[in-house]
Amino acid sequence: MRPEEYKGKEWTDLLRQMNTREIRKLLKQAYRREAKELRRMAVGSLGSSGMSVKGNTSDWEKGIRSYVYSRGGGFLVTVKPRKAGRNGKGEKGMHVNRYGKAKPVLLWAEDGTKARRTRGSRSGLFGRKKGHSTGTMPGFHFLARVEPQMKEHVEENLAKEVESATYRVAKKCGFI
Repeated sequence: MRPEEYKGKEWTDLLRQMNTREIRKLLKQAYRREAKELRRMAVGSLGSSGMSVKGNTSDWEKGIRSYVYSRGGGFLVTVKPRKAGRNGKGEKGMHVNRYGKAKPVLLWAEDGTKARRTRGSRSGLFGRKKGHSTGTMPGFHFLARVEPQMKEHVEENLAKEVESATYRVAKKCGFI
């Protein structure tokens, strides 16, 4: 039976033949493909946001990352950085500034930062030195700007991705 011929009852029969592991696998495949498209949209929004810093910006695209939940329950696109885990593959989502320090710039740029001051210090007989301002960063909201487009994209394309992933897994397992 060709994939175009699967309707209603045939579709449910095909899914009943699969075990939970295969169904989870096909859902993760579909989520991964859809998350990749949404990440591409977010990277485009970052490029047009007008944000600029002094230093190398080549790691900004890697800072926007997608994550598929391990049990097949969904996915997300985020700028939240992640430190190295047990596998030791380095920090994800961190920007190396012009001084060689890793900073979560994309996380700060999404929502902005509030005004802060450093703590003052005592200096001998002359009392207290005042702290200085650390500055603020405006919010660029590059993820929030494309979020409505992302929702529309998921509503339109996720069912198609699940369907095509189902056919791929069923063909690989020998059901088709």
